[in-house]
Amino acid sequence: MSRLKRPGRLTVGDRVRFAGQLRAVLAVSALTATLSDDEQPHLVVSLLELFEADDFEVVDTPARMPLPAASLLETFPEPVVERALWWEGHILEVLHGLPPGADPGTLPRDEYGPDRSLTARQRAKAAELAAAGHKVTASTVAHRRRRYQQLGVIGLADHRPVRRTPQFGEVDEAVVDAMRRAIDEGVNGSTRTGSYLLWRAEEILKEDTEGREVKLPSRATLYRLLTKLTAGTHALGSAETRRSKANGATTPHGQLHVFAPGEVMQIDSTPLDVLVLLDSGVTGKVELTGMIDVATRTLTAAVLRPTTKSVDASVLLARSVTPEPMRPGWTDALKMSRSVLPHRRLLALDERLAHAAARPVIVPEVIVCDHGSVFISRNFRSSCRFLEIDFQPTHKGSGFEKGHIEKMLGSVATLFAQFLPGYTGRNSDRRGRHLERERLWSLLELQELLDEWIVMRFTDRRSSWTGSELRRFIDYMSAMASWGLCCRSFVWSSCRECKRGARGVEARERRGLGPRRKSVVQGRWARHDTAMTSDLLLDRARELWTELAVKPVEFSSSDGANVVVSPGSRLCPPLWTGIVVLGGAGIVTVPSVQVAKLMAGASRKLSDEELVDEDRLREVLPVLDVLGPASLFYLDRADFLPAQGGAAVEEAVCGDDELAALLARAGEEDAGESGLEDITSPAFVLRENDGVVAAAGYQAWPQSVAHLSVLVAPGHRGRGLARVVASAAVAHALDAGLLPQWRARPHPSKCVALALGFQELGSQLSVRLGDVVSPALAGETTV
Repeated sequence: MSRLKRPGRLTVGDRVRFAGQLRAVLAVSALTATLSDDEQPHLVVSLLELFEADDFEVVDTPARMPLPAASLLETFPEPVVERALWWEGHILEVLHGLPPGADPGTLPRDEYGPDRSLTARQRAKAAELAAAGHKVTASTVAHRRRRYQQLGVIGLADHRPVRRTPQFGEVDEAVVDAMRRAIDEGVNGSTRTGSYLLWRAEEILKEDTEGREVKLPSRATLYRLLTKLTAGTHALGSAETRRSKANGATTPHGQLHVFAPGEVMQIDSTPLDVLVLLDSGVTGKVELTGMIDVATRTLTAAVLRPTTKSVDASVLLARSVTPEPMRPGWTDALKMSRSVLPHRRLLALDERLAHAAARPVIVPEVIVCDHGSVFISRNFRSSCRFLEIDFQPTHKGSGFEKGHIEKMLGSVATLFAQFLPGYTGRNSDRRGRHLERERLWSLLELQELLDEWIVMRFTDRRSSWTGSELRRFIDYMSAMASWGLCCRSFVWSSCRECKRGARGVEARERRGLGPRRKSVVQGRWARHDTAMTSDLLLDRARELWTELAVKPVEFSSSDGANVVVSPGSRLCPPLWTGIVVLGGAGIVTVPSVQVAKLMAGASRKLSDEELVDEDRLREVLPVLDVLGPASLFYLDRADFLPAQGGAAVEEAVCGDDELAALLARAGEEDAGESGLEDITSPAFVLRENDGVVAAAGYQAWPQSVAHLSVLVAPGHRGRGLARVVASAAVAHALDAGLLPQWRARPHPSKCVALALGFQELGSQLSVRLGDVVSPALAGETTV
């Protein structure tokens, strides 16, 4: 019996030698194998006969190709990918005899036929590529073929562009670990040099048996390794910064979502970089303790003490939850009644606000502090417990967890302390000489100056994100006002229902719902809710016009406009009828009862918007003369868009001869329309060729309103000069704590107002009526 020669396996695609021919295996079943044949299409042979044949031999078994890692190719440059795909086409022809994409029935070329060995086909391919101008040898083709069979098309790509070198080169990992341990040991110690860290790393290696066998690299290599490992750690620099870096967050910073004032507040203290005269007459430094509201970025209170004690923290908490009284010598612009806060609504809740400064009063729900003995004392904890305030200390050495108060304390140094005599700088390197010889403030004087600065500058200063530190606070209070006041006190953080409403407003803003306006603040886009801002402006505008009506009258959106007999009304010229519509509600002042009957009938027939439409009024009233209508625009500080660049604006005296020349050139009608002759502020002018070509100013009106006046000389209009001078006047009014008002009839004037950020809230119209009753109102003249 002959010996059975059985291969390891027989699969489709194998090339075998049988019956004197080199054949390809076309199919394999349980009992037979189908082979190619030179004289007939195919030859079916039983497996037993095939395996027992003396000349049977498996010549070549193609390796199963792995799935190509196509996703990895995306990490390579495009030329590398194209080169790999080019090689793939040639390797496939070497392996299978046909290049990819060959038409069905195509026969292999003679040099790649099934009767040629794999080595012969590789030589043929090398010769072919060399003839085409490629520097390729047979060994190169063989190497590419093996990598293709092992890795697929990714094995044909040049990995040099994406190859990653070890981070620390060929330095042993034990050396790297020892160096890191030496650096970590010095976090809380004094700063040492790099040579000490290298020595310490060697000592750490000697402590371990395996470490003694590690061969250290050269000294230069160790220093390069030290430079890499100490990058950003300040291991060889400031000890204070090194500890701060080491105790910082190890994961990306998250975001604390705070929706309402008082939800989270932070407290901390720091030395103030200013020398003061203490009560004993000795020169010394004091500590500043402050509290900030995270939602509104409002500095609610700050106290100065020679040494902060726990009772001082409790005093700070008490000042935060009580109104800040106005002090003698403070300007009226600092009153809460002059601010953008809804003072009249708050006054109904707490009478102390009648004489309060414009600092928000916020009761904390949660106070975040560090582990200073002042804040974790039993005294301060008891104060928080009495006011039902949650007390939340940060983790030790984690100053970043109360970053808002840390930033605020730094702002006090740059925005306040450096402008005072006796400023010492933040360290000894920045300290001057003989500071004690300067005229220093006493502790009490400095405390009052700090309180005034908080109200005047810090609380109302501009922020690159929101346009004002109070913006979120004001928006929140506006939302509360629209739902009704339900809090038990004058503060806005006690009621859970109010909190839920504020969160709804915040969520609506995040989803992008509701009307929006865009305004550029210091080069960034700030988003405000138009409805909320308009409510505040609308309240102040209505207060103005109700005062100008002289007689008591209110804006009401129901039952038409309110008509009041007021012969001395300042809404219109004497004996005229004045109509003002703001926010869909109107008021009307008339000189007599008879005219009141006419207007009452008209207000029942016409809507508030139609009352300021001249054509509709003439249909129902005996109109003899008309002034207007004029659109009324108002500006919120956060929405102000100052003119950028352009010519230099100068201040001029109201009675200047050049202003008189400008009024004469403009003509009586344009000069009267502008109202420039009546301004009470300085005139802001632009000059060309030694003459004034544009001027702007404002007239002080009741309720802290600045009524803008702008005039541009004929021949110079259409060049944007009105916006430039008006921007200067508006900025002056805002700095004085006034509400800018723009009254416009021509379309270009409206365009200038909108370009500066004004919002159109209503219209004004003045009419002179006859005594004849219009037929349209017959039978409807009863008041």
